[in-house]
Amino acid sequence: MTTKRIVMTTGSRIRTRLVTSLWALLSVLVIVVAPGPASAATFTVTSTADDSGCNLKPIYASLGFGSCTLRGAIEAVNAQPKGTGPHRINFSIGSGDQTIVLSNALPAIQRPVVIDGGTQPVVLWSNTGLTIGRTTTTCAAVNVNRHPCIQVNAHGLYKPSTPVLTLAGGYSTVRYLAIYNYGGIGTNDDGTGILVTSDNNLIEYNYIGTDVRGVPGLSTTSTTCPTCAQQQGVAVHSPQGSAANTVIRNNVISGNRQNGVLLSGLNVHNSQVVSNFIGTTADGTLAALPPDGDHLGCNNSQPQWGVSVKGGANNNWIQNNLISGNCNGVAIDATDFPDPISPQTGFRTWNQVLGNLIGTDLNGTSCLPNVVPSQLRYGVRISNASSNSVGGTPGTVNVISCYFYGMTIEGTRTDQVARYNKVQGNDIGTNAGAGAKLGNNTGVLLSGQVTGTEISGNVVANNGKDGINVNSVSTDPQFNFVQNNTVSDNGVNGIVMQSGAIGNTVQSNTALGNHPDLTEYNSNTSPCPNTWLSNTFVTTGGVGQSCIH
Repeated sequence: MTTKRIVMTTGSRIRTRLVTSLWALLSVLVIVVAPGPASAATFTVTSTADDSGCNLKPIYASLGFGSCTLRGAIEAVNAQPKGTGPHRINFSIGSGDQTIVLSNALPAIQRPVVIDGGTQPVVLWSNTGLTIGRTTTTCAAVNVNRHPCIQVNAHGLYKPSTPVLTLAGGYSTVRYLAIYNYGGIGTNDDGTGILVTSDNNLIEYNYIGTDVRGVPGLSTTSTTCPTCAQQQGVAVHSPQGSAANTVIRNNVISGNRQNGVLLSGLNVHNSQVVSNFIGTTADGTLAALPPDGDHLGCNNSQPQWGVSVKGGANNNWIQNNLISGNCNGVAIDATDFPDPISPQTGFRTWNQVLGNLIGTDLNGTSCLPNVVPSQLRYGVRISNASSNSVGGTPGTVNVISCYFYGMTIEGTRTDQVARYNKVQGNDIGTNAGAGAKLGNNTGVLLSGQVTGTEISGNVVANNGKDGINVNSVSTDPQFNFVQNNTVSDNGVNGIVMQSGAIGNTVQSNTALGNHPDLTEYNSNTSPCPNTWLSNTFVTTGGVGQSCIH
């Protein structure tokens, strides 16, 4: 799938791309299934009740005979023969914003279906001074203050619940719903807004974790809803079979304790997380905060991530999102999944993180924390995984700022070395296009068993301590490459090779205004432990500084 993009200057390009993509005119994912249109049924939800009623002949409801609930419509879809669809669930509950209060999780969807809250009627009024006009349109067609018109409030759930909505049939679409107040303790997918366990699904234009106003769900400390601890916005994984080719785009996914988006498992691949606001308010100017606000500790046993890619999930794209107001930004973690082909290598997951604003507001000019800044941890962290890309070609620059560690690649196991990852063309600690000085504590950190990393073409500036810190360790050369970066105005070292980091190349970087600019902590005995070539700098440090050129 291609995503439309606007090419402008760095700051305005990212900002415009995010705003335009989030509430652009509806674009529809074309899904091809074997059955033709004659095998697809349409059910129109006409009631906010939560019983199982739905006329099997939708025309009855349109004529005023009986009603159809969302639960009943899903049950009716599930009753359709296998191999049919995609079916449709439309909405016509009076007009304007409507709330469906659940008493239990909705049935898992077993057939392809399009659940389209954008079909809900909306009445618009106009006043020309001479006449007052009344127009009926649909929620999806509203151009001013557009938001989902159908909200699904799960706070009627008494105890930790299964996911509110589960896409198990594949080839399904969910759009223009606000799903919130889903409770759970964070195990077995309870406390999840939407769970995807099948292939070829589209989730777009929803608020997940907030109501239609963008207000997060209720707190665990609330007397009205003691179990409404929202854990995950969207989770994609399948205990059995495949959950591939999911597209999650143009949503607001906020107010969750663990993950905004989770992609987990070897069978989760070729999915796209594109143009979402994850962790922020609907306008991207504030952190939405988890539902229990100041009770969240970023160092708890289940740290909160904007996007978490784990369990061997591979070949996925995280692109053009605003990922802020979270304890941590993006995680790619393949721990316990060694590469099946290359021994002592972390699983090659081939995930890409491209063109995101991570840690900032929508303009990319201010930090957007959800707790005191000292508790924020990782902007992007790759753990025990290989062959991932953060940034890349022009136009895919990530702005990664306002965290303790901006960009981290770590290998914590000798049998699962993180190899061949790339960090290219990003703004780390700064937004160069917008002239913003934002900072992290450390800009880029390579830690532990890390080899073959390429750190190139980045602007790494204004970080409190080191710009680029290579602290990889092994008895063999690590062959990490730090080249063609602009590293400036960092509080301590511009680029530093820590003791034990050997066999690396630092070439053609411009490092100025750091304290010092370039540092080598390994001995300068011949031959030099690392290769320093053609760098622009003023000051050097460390016992091996005579090796620096």
